[in-house]
Amino acid sequence: MDLVDPSPALAPQPDEYPAEALGKRRARLGAELGVVSIVFLLASFRWAHHWGPLADTIVAVWAISWIAGFWFSARGLRWGGRLARFGLVISFVMLLVVAGTSMAFAMGANPVGSCGGG
Repeated sequence: MDLVDPSPALAPQPDEYPAEALGKRRARLGAELGVVSIVFLLASFRWAHHWGPLADTIVAVWAISWIAGFWFSARGLRWGGRLARFGLVISFVMLLVVAGTSMAFAMGANPVGSCGGG
């Protein structure tokens, strides 16, 4: 007679998302978001002088994808290897580009060009 209840609730369950697989997914997502943020950064430079909802949306999507790409890359750095480092490099290069553009703008240059707006 077996006194142990073999119910499935007591049996050891495998992790649905092991830490390594989750880290690799985060690293890949971070790298993909980094590429998306590059595209939207270039689009925001192209549309920066067109004030309106489209330009605001492009800049908002760029900022969200940049921050999310940095976060996912940093979180996946332990297991993601090259993809996580790629996402972090994109984030830091983008930070330098934004800082350089901001400094140039503050010194009186117009780094995005001007077509008269709208």
